[in-house]
Amino acid sequence: MKDLLTLEGCWVGDAKMVADGQTFMFKYYADCKQAAGGYGLTMDEWFEHPDLGKLLGRSLIAYNSHDSKIHWFSVDNNGTAHEHLGVWKAKDHFYMDVTEMTSDGQYVEKIELFLKGKDVLEMRYMSTMNGKEKESMSATYRRVRDCVNP
Repeated sequence: MKDLLTLEGCWVGDAKMVADGQTFMFKYYADCKQAAGGYGLTMDEWFEHPDLGKLLGRSLIAYNSHDSKIHWFSVDNNGTAHEHLGVWKAKDHFYMDVTEMTSDGQYVEKIELFLKGKDVLEMRYMSTMNGKEKESMSATYRRVRDCVNP
């Protein structure tokens, strides 16, 4: 869990998303705060883009000693709610994914976080539907003093 606490703070990222053959650029915000006396984190995330609309999300993140994995439960204003399972692949590399069966088939989401020093974080995201890429996104975040959450 202590490695996960390195994510605490306000992060602002320059994000690039590719969806349906279109590329979108925007600022992506994530505000991580300790929860449960330091045994977990909450994360509020948000962005706004004229074509994509507004995303508002919240996650509850914690280490489970029974399976030695990080459980990252997310919900957002698009109706998404699911649990990612994650592991530290290295001290500076966190990986998590979720696989779900939907009415359209198998949905898979993979997220990787790379710590690039104390105040820089790179994120890579990819989702597929039935093995075909649906969305991809990358962002380089910088830790800032304050987040202004809408």
